[in-house]
Amino acid sequence: MEHGNIALKKITEERKEPKRKIKTKEPVLNVNEIVIGWEKNIPHKVAHCCSPVPWDRIVWYLTRNWVNIHKVTCSFLKKWNIERFINACYWDCWEQKSWVVIKVEMTFENKLGVLRKLTDIFYKMSLSIEEIRSEKSWDLVKNYLTLESKFDDYYIFERLIERVKLSIPEYKDAKLIEIK
Repeated sequence: MEHGNIALKKITEERKEPKRKIKTKEPVLNVNEIVIGWEKNIPHKVAHCCSPVPWDRIVWYLTRNWVNIHKVTCSFLKKWNIERFINACYWDCWEQKSWVVIKVEMTFENKLGVLRKLTDIFYKMSLSIEEIRSEKSWDLVKNYLTLESKFDDYYIFERLIERVKLSIPEYKDAKLIEIK
């Protein structure tokens, strides 16, 4: 029996020895983590031309081979197709997200169905109409619009105008009054 106690003692001592811990990746809050199009953990590269850092206003640009993160103020962005931009922000914007409000003045020929076509575009772009006012003068109608977007899209006005030009032949002019 004594022989059995020695074996039992040896087993319990082995259990008390510190075992090597296997390191596992724990989720860590990373200030450099970027949220792209409201999704986290999307592979991306940080552009060298503007070198964005946390808390810069940023945008995601899709190239043929990868995704680049640029500052909104990067001079290279003006040369590229705005349809290839997607909203991006650093991790802290995820919790503190606020709506973008734009005020726009748009002029169209006074024809039936223009406002319906315009609201279809707003719907497809996830724009909410907060206020709309129209003024008719001769054969033109000026629409003063206050729109909200749940996406922090710094190119929302440019995207909107591109779509309006392509979809509504009665379009004449547009002015961005305010964006905040």
